[in-house]
Amino acid sequence: MNKFIKTYIGFLKKFLRPQKSLRVVFDSSNGTTGPILKRLMTNNPQLTTYLINDKPNGNFPGHGPNPMLKGATKQLQVAVKQNKADLGIIFDADGDRVFVCDDQGRLVHPDIIAYLLVYYLKPKKMVINTPTGWLVRSLKRQGVKIYETPVGYFYVTRAMRKTGATFAAEHSAHYFFKNFFYRDAGILTAISVINAASKLPYCLSDFVDLVPQSYRSWEINFIVKNKERLLKIIEGKYKKEAKKISRLDGLKMDFDKWWLSIRPSQNEPLLRLNIEAETEEVLRRKLRAIRETISA
Repeated sequence: MNKFIKTYIGFLKKFLRPQKSLRVVFDSSNGTTGPILKRLMTNNPQLTTYLINDKPNGNFPGHGPNPMLKGATKQLQVAVKQNKADLGIIFDADGDRVFVCDDQGRLVHPDIIAYLLVYYLKPKKMVINTPTGWLVRSLKRQGVKIYETPVGYFYVTRAMRKTGATFAAEHSAHYFFKNFFYRDAGILTAISVINAASKLPYCLSDFVDLVPQSYRSWEINFIVKNKERLLKIIEGKYKKEAKKISRLDGLKMDFDKWWLSIRPSQNEPLLRLNIEAETEEVLRRKLRAIRETISA
């Protein structure tokens, strides 16, 4: 075994401490995490693990390298049900983003995973980004000091060092740890999710159902020619209704029963939209209206 891989696995094993037996499915998306997981997860008496798409292959024969694309998590969700697993974990190709399925095969929003990790890690300070939703922001009421930054590795790690935060979560399923050099770490996130799930007095799906409920979109990308013009149009349309407007990262507008975050991509001709609402009907109506505005 390469000595660097051996050192890395030894480092990660120090964190892997499940408190009860769990069955876990891992999908490495034919990326970099497969060889590490194969060695890391063996010989742990508390874990029964199943690996899919674990062999690195730049052609990505399993489903492609980005778990956020439509259909990419289907294999994982099926495997969780077939193996009666307690949870499923999927990585992107380079292993820095992590998405989770519960024991029912449902894809869990990254905000709920962030909430679970705070339950386990108990940070006194954490960093979030602009599209983070109500659930994670509600941790302020539980005494967690929260600092907000624009989306991006540079902003998050700088804020963690400046504020002394020990944990950070981005809505895009990047999770950062002080004890991992203020970096986002996919496998360490997976380990933390496993540890946290093993401490629950019930299954992960119960945790998902018990957290305060809202309705939110996953991030939606729109190809546009003039990003700044559209941001101004959207702001003009909703500014009278808005209770709060922030331009920390694109445009964030808070309303009585919903909010929107729309920000320009830094390297693609895209606007990235996130919406959260108190009811499904409000979410559908607002999303439809914004789609119509962007496509007009």
